Amino acid sequence: YHGNVYAYPFGKKPKNEGIQKIIRENYKCSRYIKTGFFTKGSDLNYIPVIYIENIKEKDIIKSIKNNYAIITLGHGIEPNGGYNPVQKKVFTSHLETLKKYKNDIWFTNLYDLIKYLKDTKQIK
Repeated sequence: YHGNVYAYPFGKKPKNEGIQKIIRENYKCSRYIKTGFFTKGSDLNYIPVIYIENIKEKDIIKSIKNNYAIITLGHGIEPNGGYNPVQKKVFTSHLETLKKYKNDIWFTNLYDLIKYLKDTKQIK
């Protein structure tokens, strides 16, 4: 493995099986634009995400109760963000909500999450 996480361009998984195979063989995992929670049954090559501006407190509570991971997606914060940046007030509100549950949440990056789950044999 390169130790990297692959993000499909424009959030779309390729139709070409050869390209999919190359990605599976060279990256720990990959994500694309499909909304949902990352659960033990999720395919590591097509990990779902939730846009930061779409995450609700009920989603956070559900993920805690069910031991799901929420993989967030956002491209920077306005006014300096990249493509379609998250509004600063939305991002700040999101952080405040997370802060309420800080003792029940593990904050990490996707690479370390996948590594931990593999090391503890929770996923293959």
